[in-house]
Amino acid sequence: MPRERYLLNRDWHFHLGEVENAIKTDHGVIYSTAKAGACQGIPQADYDVSQWQKVDLPHDWSIHTPFDKENVADWGYKSRGKGWYRRSFAVPEDAKDKKILLGFEGVSSRCTVYLNGTEIFHNTSGYTPFEMDITDIVYFGNVPNTLAVFVDASVWEGWWYEGAGIYRHVWLNIKNPIHIPQYGLSIRMEEIEENTWKVNLFTNICNQTEKDTEVRISTTLVDPDQELEVNINNEGVVCEAGEESQVETEFTIEDPKVWDIEEPNIYEVITKVFVEDELVDSDKTICGFRTIAMDPKKGFLLNGRPVKLFGTCNHQDFGGIGVAVPDALHEYRIERLKAMGSNAYRCAHGMPHKELLDACDRMGMLVIDENRNFETSEEGLTQLRTMVLRDRNHPSVIMYSIFNEEPLQGTEEGKRMAQT
Repeated sequence: MPRERYLLNRDWHFHLGEVENAIKTDHGVIYSTAKAGACQGIPQADYDVSQWQKVDLPHDWSIHTPFDKENVADWGYKSRGKGWYRRSFAVPEDAKDKKILLGFEGVSSRCTVYLNGTEIFHNTSGYTPFEMDITDIVYFGNVPNTLAVFVDASVWEGWWYEGAGIYRHVWLNIKNPIHIPQYGLSIRMEEIEENTWKVNLFTNICNQTEKDTEVRISTTLVDPDQELEVNINNEGVVCEAGEESQVETEFTIEDPKVWDIEEPNIYEVITKVFVEDELVDSDKTICGFRTIAMDPKKGFLLNGRPVKLFGTCNHQDFGGIGVAVPDALHEYRIERLKAMGSNAYRCAHGMPHKELLDACDRMGMLVIDENRNFETSEEGLTQLRTMVLRDRNHPSVIMYSIFNEEPLQGTEEGKRMAQT
């Protein structure tokens, strides 16, 4: 059985503000609370949240606060602050031999995630998605899992309306121990001669078993009309126990439908992983056959022709809604921008919703993808890597921006940081 994926957007309990957790500080309490799974208060299943507000995700609590002239204009005269979220979920008994992964697409801004009384993750940017392996602490069968998230939105990253809360989707992923990891598919196309393209698909395989295992990769390329273009089976490749391996698939395709502003033709790549002819995982990505280049005399070239970028800089929030933007509104936004003559979209000033890039792919909008924090700390570089890994297959993305409105622009220090 390949992977399963569940959306955890419904039936959350929400409390605005911090919650006092008065506990005694005698030896017994200190000793017991220092143990695994012993985070006190809200992370525990027996903590009563029945009087909390019921909310569904995506959720931006800031947009629901009153306008206050004492608040700053940068945040739309709205309040931010801190808040708690909690919900429970079940994992089927037959998933005991699987890998269980919990993924958040966006939380504004800093947050701490708890599962079953254990503090399991910290995230420091409201624009960067994150995923965690919860296999070893999850409950199976009839015992519910208690998921709690503390959000500190009093910390800001920008000088605009950033919202507050779990404002993008949350996913529960169940995979076999041998699987394709998050962002594990990368595809590159090169036009080697007129109308003939070489395609290289790189598939990362995680072998989280205790023995070396031979896997076989099957790749299917489906054209924009949903017709089969290519179907390739790789020879077996041995993946070492406890390691992540990469398998490369190479093929050529004649006269593909090119992705362009006016004709945004999207291909779908479906990758399957087999062990002894048993399907153990399957994942898919999209791609578009197009070339991009920068020429000092001709400017930006798309498929070999000069294209002027008529663009707009766009923050992720939507008027009256905040940052918890429904998926359909991304397409509406791109539709309206194209109607006014725009062909380029700059993501100001951070990683956009994935659904926004999906809309740009489908509708032929060029994208300047931008990270939030210009930092060379490991955390800052992780945010940058995540942007590139997540967004590298989108044909709409033509460049990345890393140095927006930074005082260090033009300095020696800034140059070294940019090189890093």
